[in-house]
Amino acid sequence: MTHIGIQESNLSGSGFEGLRIAKQLGAHVTFFTRDLDRYLEVPGGPAYFDKYVDEIVHCETNVLDELMPHVLAIGEKRPYHAFLTLAEYDVVVAAEVAVKLGLPTVSVEGVTVARNKALMRRRCAEVGLPMPAFRTVRTPGEAVRAAEEIGLPCVVKPADETSSADVRRCRTAAQAGEHVALIQTRHVNTRGQSRYHELMVEECLSGPEVSVEVLAEGDRYEVLGVTDKALAGHDYFVEIGHSFPSSLPAPIVRACGDLAVAALRAVGFDLGMAHVEVRITGSGPKLIEINPRPAGGKITELVDRSLGISGLELVLRQYLGQPLPAEVVPAEPPAGAAIRYLSAPPGQVVAITGQDRAAALPGVVEVTLKPAPGSVLRPLKRNGDRAGHVLVVAATAQLAQRTAEAAAHEIHIETRPVPRRPVAASVAELVGQTQLLRLPLARVLDGVPEGAEVLAKVELGNPLASSKDRPALFMLRGAEERGQLTPGTGIVVEATSGNTGISLAALSAARGYRCILVLPDNATPERVGILRAVGAEVVQTPHQGGYAAAVARAEEIHHATPGSWFCCQHENADNVRAHYESTGPEIWSDVDGEIDVFVCGVGTGGTLSGAGRFLKERRPSVRVVAVEPEGSPLLSGGEPGTHAIPGFNGGFIAATTDRGLIDEVVTVSDADAVTAARRLACDLGLLVGVSSGAVVHACGVLARRPELANQRVVTLLPDTGERYLSLWARADAELAGTR
Repeated sequence: MTHIGIQESNLSGSGFEGLRIAKQLGAHVTFFTRDLDRYLEVPGGPAYFDKYVDEIVHCETNVLDELMPHVLAIGEKRPYHAFLTLAEYDVVVAAEVAVKLGLPTVSVEGVTVARNKALMRRRCAEVGLPMPAFRTVRTPGEAVRAAEEIGLPCVVKPADETSSADVRRCRTAAQAGEHVALIQTRHVNTRGQSRYHELMVEECLSGPEVSVEVLAEGDRYEVLGVTDKALAGHDYFVEIGHSFPSSLPAPIVRACGDLAVAALRAVGFDLGMAHVEVRITGSGPKLIEINPRPAGGKITELVDRSLGISGLELVLRQYLGQPLPAEVVPAEPPAGAAIRYLSAPPGQVVAITGQDRAAALPGVVEVTLKPAPGSVLRPLKRNGDRAGHVLVVAATAQLAQRTAEAAAHEIHIETRPVPRRPVAASVAELVGQTQLLRLPLARVLDGVPEGAEVLAKVELGNPLASSKDRPALFMLRGAEERGQLTPGTGIVVEATSGNTGISLAALSAARGYRCILVLPDNATPERVGILRAVGAEVVQTPHQGGYAAAVARAEEIHHATPGSWFCCQHENADNVRAHYESTGPEIWSDVDGEIDVFVCGVGTGGTLSGAGRFLKERRPSVRVVAVEPEGSPLLSGGEPGTHAIPGFNGGFIAATTDRGLIDEVVTVSDADAVTAARRLACDLGLLVGVSSGAVVHACGVLARRPELANQRVVTLLPDTGERYLSLWARADAELAGTR
């Protein structure tokens, strides 16, 4: 039996149809994915996988070296006859796999260039193809200058997305810079792949937009036709309708086809179907994008229904080594086809009516709705925000288009504003979005001016009552994305002084993981009790060995436990990423960018490095002040020592601490930290931990300086004080014994 390996798929129809056609060809279909749930959530998705997929392999698909062992393991039992992807994000890796397997595939260099908008623009510019003026940029400042040079409005977009994700028309240069900054807060693209380091600022062209569907085979290019498009979304380029074949004059259609073929030749795309987007301007067609895969958005189906062919079958046969037939496109299309996408005001869906009336119109072959009552519709900013579609086949494309519009008009999606705090589906959705609290510091610390402005981010609002919920969630997700953990199975191992362990244990429980945590035997009873309450297996080491002993024991357990994942928070980049992508942006948004000083305690350094970097990138003048224990002043150049501020350094500077961000270090004694924490509880009713007392004490040190008058200081209170009651009781007893 023929064996076809398929690596991921798109979610808009053609990918699922590719599975069906592969099965129709009599193939055994093996599907490789890192996230099956996203396919099963699509209406009709489960049925496609049940009927047309024989084998599903859950693994990391973004990285060739991690995917290849899984591909080879399956291939040993059942050799492949073809290997490909039905998703644009995966075209490069899939082509590399096929090369290693010795199977027919598209040029790796061709899809690498076509897939990346920056590389594609440069290559097409070298051969003089007509396209918008462009600049590649790496910083918000470069984007501002590029917008000023190109002219306004301009288009800003990432180089490595598709389906209009993060594409925006910017009407001012400042807006272009802000959009680049927003894109850069997300270090991975929609499919979890590392962002390409360049972004695009392009001339905003005026005129109708079309796409050209092309089949390539070596130097043979068959233009299947041109698709007319309708766009919506105001400054976002959301495709709201397509019709095929184009109703534009024949000379313009030919010119669009010629441009598409020239572009594909320029980048070296030489096998399979490509979807090339073109804008028709006053000076002729200009190249917008090359998508090195069959069109999504049901365009492939429109082409098939109009021409009476199966484009995806032709592609699959190409990958099986079969040449294209001598004649692919009929002289005259026997029909026209159109699709109209549905939209509604953003909000929670109350009711949907009119589907039956729409379906009853002549030529309507498909009415699909994504939401159901209770679902939430987002603002129309990308193709994925559309609410459904109506597909029509008629004698001509114009009739199909008009009928599709009429059918869409019959469907009414009633929405209401979403409550400010919608119901969360899991404990993970409760992480983050904690509030800032204005601290009346003069009521807590002596000698602080009444007008000192100190805002504190109160992290006890997280579900496990500490800021460590953020990195715990990001580190678990990162391990899952890399295939190191699979929800429902797996073992998490970590050395922790408490809060990270509590967060890891609880979130692991929610994801179905076993969790083994190692901590010194002087951890407070409250912390140990909480860890056990959420199902963690607790291993304690002699506190005389410090945190290093706990790390060493955790490593031993990891090596002795097959299938385990060692979190290693002090070296885990996802620790920093959590605060770069959540804590920093939340602070920036809540203060509208008005921040002068950021005061942060340092344990692993993840909060300081992530949030501090985010804030400095947006406002370089922000002063980052690190707070460390007086008894172990490592950042100040001192020697490691003992201290009683839980969560602060364990006698070493972690790899996740970016010392280059630090403008000043303030040391705080154990006594001052405890005193400030207790004053916060007694005077303000704010029951926070000892590390919170330390950073508040440091804020007081800064607030007393005349040069910081009228400056806004923002700090972060990491956790609740409920975990330190026994520690405070011991301190009281020791104090009583000295009297």
